[in-house]
Amino acid sequence: MTFEGKVAVVTGGASGIGLGIVRALLGAEALVAVLDLRPDHIAQAETELAEYRERLAFFPTDVSDRDAMARAARAVVEHFGRVDILINNAGVGIQRSWDKVSYADWDFALQVNLGGVINGIMTFEPLLRANPQGGHIVNTASLAGLASVPAAMAIYGTTKTAVVALSEALAPEFASAGIGMSILCPGLVRSNIQDINGSRPDRFRGAVADRETTPEDQQRMAAASWMDPDEVGRMVLEGIAAQRLYIITHPTHREKFEARVAAVLEVWPSV
Repeated sequence: MTFEGKVAVVTGGASGIGLGIVRALLGAEALVAVLDLRPDHIAQAETELAEYRERLAFFPTDVSDRDAMARAARAVVEHFGRVDILINNAGVGIQRSWDKVSYADWDFALQVNLGGVINGIMTFEPLLRANPQGGHIVNTASLAGLASVPAAMAIYGTTKTAVVALSEALAPEFASAGIGMSILCPGLVRSNIQDINGSRPDRFRGAVADRETTPEDQQRMAAASWMDPDEVGRMVLEGIAAQRLYIITHPTHREKFEARVAAVLEVWPSV
């Protein structure tokens, strides 16, 4: 796939990994529709990407709201005429010791991390299917969706594992319609995924975002040593062009994945 002239939709595209993907797409001469919940992130991204304004549009959108996604899809088609690439990237990084987890935490993470991907596919896949040249979908999961995680990451790991399973299940079906599928599994990348306070719709009050930020939270904030989102963006474009099902950014946690597979194979009946 070449990207020149292609229309790409990127959810959570105004900051972090999403913005890195947007910059890569724009650098490859694509047209990009950014769907993002945060007005402050959108304003900053608009300033940073001002030179691309003719090929770039922003649509304030809550990916967990199906009606909002439908409105965004109509707006994107009205603005650009079609959709060729869908990047379901929006997500929240809830991490909290198990004894402090609430139902609101589960609802928030499930409806954004998993529901946002489902809503993106349900809303935009028919538009990709209508393209004579097909299209491509990238769903952002995580290495936490492939390897075991500690209890404090149980919510996050559950949602990301589900994204992997959903993507794997749909890949053959969509391939028959000319729609490629990739699962992005990043490790530690500089992003705003831990900034839960600013990304939480009012209906998820009572979630972790309502609690005072702890020293443990601060330690999980993005560090300078973490991967640059622009590097992830380049990997995503390479993965799309190569039609790779899996796009894995880091070598870390491979041993955890191998141990998981080995443990399953050890008890799998041979007859």
